[in-house]
Amino acid sequence: MTLANQTAPDIGTEDGLRDVLRVYGPELRSFAARRLGSWVAAEDVVQETMLRAWRKADRFDPARGTLRGWLYAILRNLLVDVARSAASRPRTSPLETDVAEPDQIDALIASLTMAGAMRRLSAEHREVVYFCELGQRPHAEVARLLGVPVGTVRSRLFYAREALKLVIEETRRERTRRPAAA
Repeated sequence: MTLANQTAPDIGTEDGLRDVLRVYGPELRSFAARRLGSWVAAEDVVQETMLRAWRKADRFDPARGTLRGWLYAILRNLLVDVARSAASRPRTSPLETDVAEPDQIDALIASLTMAGAMRRLSAEHREVVYFCELGQRPHAEVARLLGVPVGTVRSRLFYAREALKLVIEETRRERTRRPAAA
């Protein structure tokens, strides 16, 4: 049913507004949803359109155009207002917080693996790795600190690195053999 062939209802009355909303509401919502990209936002804009039409019902002149055209004019003005309002506000992107990102998880696993591997080294090898690798101290300084020749520091560091490689590789193999916890 359209109201184009009939006399326009009195949009200033509750029954008239209800009739107008029933007839033109779906097409107004569809028009607004295409422009806004959201049915929820379209519903709000159409509701505001009907409210403005009801408040200014005395301004509608059937001699100047149809009720449908008048409603679309109100709706278009509201859509322009919505677009201007959105353009005047700075766009922000939502903060995405994650407990741990994949890179962080990999780093944590690697550090735990390294800590476990370090515990399996002898005390002499742990000292050399600690001072040379983690402390970034020169071999000569480490030799003075430990009271051993520089060659011994280098030898211990070499064997400590080899032992760490074996322990880490063994840990990785064990981890891949374990069934995943459900």
